[in-house]
Amino acid sequence: MYSLKWNLSQFYKSLDDEQIDKDISLVLKEGKRLHDKYLTSDFDSNLKSLKVLLIDLESFDNKYSYGGKPSYYIYLNQFLDQESVKVKARYSQIEKLNIELSSLLHFIYERLSKIPESKQEILVNDSSLKEYSNYLRNVFKFSKHILSNEKEEVVNELSDMASGSWNRLLESLHSSEVVKVKDSKGKTHTLNFEKLTDRFNSPDKVLRDNASLAFNEILLKHSKVAEAEFNNTLQYKAKMDKIKKYSYPEESRYLSDDVEKEFVEDMCDYVKKYNTVSKDYYTLKAKVLGLKKLKYHERGLSFEKGESKFDLKKSIDIVKNVFNTIDPKFEGILHKFLSGNIDSESKKGKSGGAYCINVAKSLPTFILLNHHDKLHDLLTIAHEAGHGINSEMMKETQNALYFSTPPATAEIASTFFEDMVVDNLIENSKGVKKLNILLKKIDMDVSSIFRQVAFFNFEREVHALFKLKHYLSNKEIGEVFTKHMSSYMGSSVTQDKGSENWWMYVPHFRMYFYVYSYSMGLMIAKYMKAKYKKDKKYLKNIKEFLSTGTSLPTSEVIKKLTGDKDHIWKMAIDEIKSNINDANKLYKEINGSQL
Repeated sequence: MYSLKWNLSQFYKSLDDEQIDKDISLVLKEGKRLHDKYLTSDFDSNLKSLKVLLIDLESFDNKYSYGGKPSYYIYLNQFLDQESVKVKARYSQIEKLNIELSSLLHFIYERLSKIPESKQEILVNDSSLKEYSNYLRNVFKFSKHILSNEKEEVVNELSDMASGSWNRLLESLHSSEVVKVKDSKGKTHTLNFEKLTDRFNSPDKVLRDNASLAFNEILLKHSKVAEAEFNNTLQYKAKMDKIKKYSYPEESRYLSDDVEKEFVEDMCDYVKKYNTVSKDYYTLKAKVLGLKKLKYHERGLSFEKGESKFDLKKSIDIVKNVFNTIDPKFEGILHKFLSGNIDSESKKGKSGGAYCINVAKSLPTFILLNHHDKLHDLLTIAHEAGHGINSEMMKETQNALYFSTPPATAEIASTFFEDMVVDNLIENSKGVKKLNILLKKIDMDVSSIFRQVAFFNFEREVHALFKLKHYLSNKEIGEVFTKHMSSYMGSSVTQDKGSENWWMYVPHFRMYFYVYSYSMGLMIAKYMKAKYKKDKKYLKNIKEFLSTGTSLPTSEVIKKLTGDKDHIWKMAIDEIKSNINDANKLYKEINGSQL
C-alpha cells in the first residue's frame, strides 16, 4: 500500500539524540543573549536602537521561533505518538524552554507597550522602519493588555498546567481507544477513535450505526474528565481575560487575528439569517438518500452506493494536476512536500484529523493526514497543501516577523485550493458520481460555513453562561450545543442521544473562537475563485495574497482581495443555493421522478 511518512531524521536521529539537549541549550543561550543586550537599551526612546532591536528579533525568529529546531522536532513527534511517555517527557521539556524564552523576552514588548500613543503612531509611519511598520502596529494595539514581566512569567509558568495538560489528557484518552464493531454481515471491525468517525459514512447502515454507538460510548466513558477539562478551559479563559483586561471573551481573538469585531459579527449574522439554506439542503439530502430523516452521524453520508475510492496516490495525482493547471509553481511546492514532509496513514496513538504545521521561516513545512481513501481525504490533501503553499510563498517574500497568517485569512488559501479541486471533479464527472461529488461539496460548504458559525455561537453562549454560573455540567453544555447544532440542521437531522456530547472531541473549542475563520476563509475564497475563473489575470492578486503574511493589516488584505464585504457573503450563499438546485435537478434526471 502506497503511503507517505514524515522524514524527521533530517532533524535528529531519534528522541534520544544528545544533540537535542545541546540545541535546546543553544536556543536558550540565544534568548539570554537578546535579553542581556536589550535589557538596558534605549530602544523605546531611540529610533536607531529600535531598528537594531527589530533586526535582531527578525534574525532570532527566523531560526528560533517557538523554540526552533529541537522544539519543532519534538512537537512533530507528539502528533505521531500521543501515548509515548518519552514524547510526553520531551514535550514538557520544550514547553519549559518556550516559557523561559517568553519570560526572557517579554520585557521588550512590555516596554514597547508603554511608549505613548502619540509616539507609537509616529514610529509606525517612520520611513526608516517601513519594513517593520505592521509588526509595530500589531505590538502597539496590545499595549493595554500586556502584563508586567513578573506577572507574565507567572502566567507562562502556570499556563500549561492550567490548560494545555488538561486538553492533551482528554485527546490522549480518546486517541488510545480501540473498539470492535460489527457490520450487517456480522464481520467484526477493529477501529481506533479516528477510524470510527470514518465509518459514519459507510453505506452499510448497521456498521455506521454501530460505529456511532461506539463513538458515543467512548465520549460517555470519558465525560467526567471532559466536563472537568472544559470547565477548566472556560475558567482559565475567564481569568486570563480579567488579568489582561479584556472586556469580553472574543476580544483577544479579534485582536490577535487583526480582524474587526463588526466584520466577524456581520458575517455570522448574515449566515445565521440564511440558515434556511442549510436546512433545505438536509431536507433534500434525506430524500435523495431515501431516508425520512438523517441521523446526526449521517450528515456526511454519500449518495453513491459504494462511494468511489480515492487512494492516496490517485488523490495526490488529482491534486497535483489541478494545482498545475492554476500555476505550475503550486504543483511544484506540493511535489516538494512529497519527499518526507507528509504523513498519511492513520494509526493508533496518532493525532486525528489533518494539519499543516510550520513554526519558523527557516524550518520546513509538514502536513499530517489520516487518509482513508475517501473523497473527503482527497479534498483534505488539497486543503492542507493550500496551507503549505501559503507558507512557502510567504517564505519567499516576507521577513521572519511576518511569517504567519492570522486565522481571519489563514483559511482562505486552503479553502480556495480545495474548492478548485472539487470543482474540477464535478466538471469531469457525470451521473451518480457527479451527484455524489456535488452533494459532498455542499456538505463541506454547509459544514465550513453554517456549522462553524453555529460552533462560534455555541462558544459565545457557553462562555457567557459560565460567567453567570461558574461551573457547567455536561448536561448544560450539551443543551447549548444541541440548540446551536439544530439551528442550522433543522428538523431533517435528528439530534440523537449521545450527539449532545460531540462538543467533547472538538479541539477548536479549546483554541477560543478560532472557528469563525473557517466560515470567513471559505466565503472569501469563493469570491476569489469566482474572480479567477472570470479573469485569469486575477491570479496575480491571488499570488500576492499568498505571499503577504502579516505584513499588512488584515482589513487591508481582505479589501485588496474583495472590496465590499456584503457582496462576499451574498456570493458565497448564492453559490450554495445554486449547487443545491443543481443537485436537485441532477437527481431528478437520474431518478426520473420528482422529489
